[in-house]
Amino acid sequence: MEIAKGFKNTDYKNLDLSDPKSADWQKAINIFIKRMEPRYLEPIRMLIAEDSKLPVRERRFGFTITAIMCLLIETLYCFRNGITDNTGKARKTFVDFLTKSNHFAPHFDTATANLFYDHFRNGILHQAETKDMSRIHDIGPLIRKVGTGIVINRTEFFKLLEEEFHLYIDELSDSANIGLRQSFKTKMDHICK
Repeated sequence: MEIAKGFKNTDYKNLDLSDPKSADWQKAINIFIKRMEPRYLEPIRMLIAEDSKLPVRERRFGFTITAIMCLLIETLYCFRNGITDNTGKARKTFVDFLTKSNHFAPHFDTATANLFYDHFRNGILHQAETKDMSRIHDIGPLIRKVGTGIVINRTEFFKLLEEEFHLYIDELSDSANIGLRQSFKTKMDHICK
């Protein structure tokens, strides 16, 4: 089974990750990057670049960009925490991610994180729409409260999400982060079984 472009699950399974100082850890991290970049980051970058060619009122990919970002948030959270099945834990995932991550915590509190989860993650993935007064823009501040909803700037949101991804890679690359590596291994082992 291919787990990333050019990598099979056996490529990962053959790595020795029992030693935190093993050179195989960098190989595992590279497989992870090769898995994440084309699935999440590259499509978002392409959509933002294509949208930026149009006048603001004609831009149209915010919905798709936000849907992919929601998938990326859940994926990063599960890898960071060694979660193999997030069923019934999605709200906690989003609230924790948005209120505790280095890049989002300064912008989100529990209330706005819950709105993001309800109005964007659930709205887009379950009803194919944002809920209530919540909207997706590509101008303005990262997040602002509007009535009973929030407006997010999907371009600014993605910049922070990409920084969060790179921070995770940096932390995972440090052999001293044994717990983080174990969580990664738990999730990747599950994917590759």
